[in-house]
Amino acid sequence: MLLSNKKTLLLMVFAFLLAGMFIASKMIVWHSPPRLKNWKNIFLESIPGFDEMIVCPMRNDDPIFMLQDADDLQVFLDTMQIDEAKSETVFMAGDMRFIFKGKSKPVQVLELVGESHLRWRNGNWPSDAKLTDDSAHRLKEWLISKGIELEEGDLSP
Repeated sequence: MLLSNKKTLLLMVFAFLLAGMFIASKMIVWHSPPRLKNWKNIFLESIPGFDEMIVCPMRNDDPIFMLQDADDLQVFLDTMQIDEAKSETVFMAGDMRFIFKGKSKPVQVLELVGESHLRWRNGNWPSDAKLTDDSAHRLKEWLISKGIELEEGDLSP
């Protein structure tokens, strides 16, 4: 009998394993997220007419602070520089939210994830946006200047 031979049995098991791995590899799509250009501009286009930004912790809606001064809002946006090539999905919860409002209605929400990523919930980025090292450092300094006390290690680039 063909199966009585141990070598034949091992070869058949090996063949089935290879076939299964091949079929599984065709079922799972292995790719990195599509690369967009100008992630920041895509976000900016989504917030026309915003006039306020509220910074809240993730755990509740109690504002840490609000910005309504156009110059302060622009400083925050200028701080946001994205390294599109290194952007990826970060598997952790966000730490704080930046809620952009226009005419007192939420327009868009960014989450600060970890030390150097921004997540745009329901936005048009294919993954979390990786801030450049300089941008992460400037964001940390900006938050400190607004009175947010950061624990050691928070937002280190």
